[in-house]
Formats: sequence, structure tokens, C-alpha cells
Amino acid sequence: PPSPDATNRLFYFAIPPDAFLDSARSIRASAASSTGFTRLIVEKPFGHDLASAQELVDNLGKIWSEDNIFRIDHYLGKEIVQNLTLFRFGNTWLEPLFNSKYVASVRITFK
Repeated sequence: PPSPDATNRLFYFAIPPDAFLDSARSIRASAASSTGFTRLIVEKPFGHDLASAQELVDNLGKIWSEDNIFRIDHYLGKEIVQNLTLFRFGNTWLEPLFNSKYVASVRITFK
């Protein structure tokens, strides 16, 4: 079970690829969790060709280990986040329970 004192942070990069590296550096420098995990979810495709995509992968790897970086298809990620938000705010009896006091983590798995 997660530690009640842990602060886990997840950053969803729905940003232009040319902002990935600066954002990743800023998060590493000032927003990474010191008591839990920090994860970056990067929407793909990124880069405009194979060479630019590989350059982004290499440079992100210099800032964060591969264990901290998750890649997700733009349309797949967008739908999941929208559905999660709709699920939370669309259910008046669940909404008060969906906050940091009662929810330790949200896991999205694909099979």
C-alpha cells in the first residue's frame, strides 16, 4: 500500500514537443517528489520524423530515467483523461470522495 506520507506526482505532457525538454528539466529541478514517485506521461507521436523523435528520447533520457517516462498515444490519452474527469464530476454521490483525502492513486492499465 502507498505510504500516507508519500507525495506522488504525475505530469501529463500535452504540450508541443519543443517544450518537452525545458519542462522536464524544470520539473526535475523544482517539482520532483522527494518522498514518492514522479512520472512524466508524454503524448506521442513526438518529433516530426524518426531522427527528431530519437533525439527527444535520448535527451529526455539524460534528464529522467526510463522508469519515470511513459509514452501514450495522444487520442488514447485524451479520451482516458476526459472519461476520468467526467466520471468524477458527473457523479454527485462520488465527487466528494474523489479527492486527495480518500484517493491514494489512480491506475490506468491496458490489456
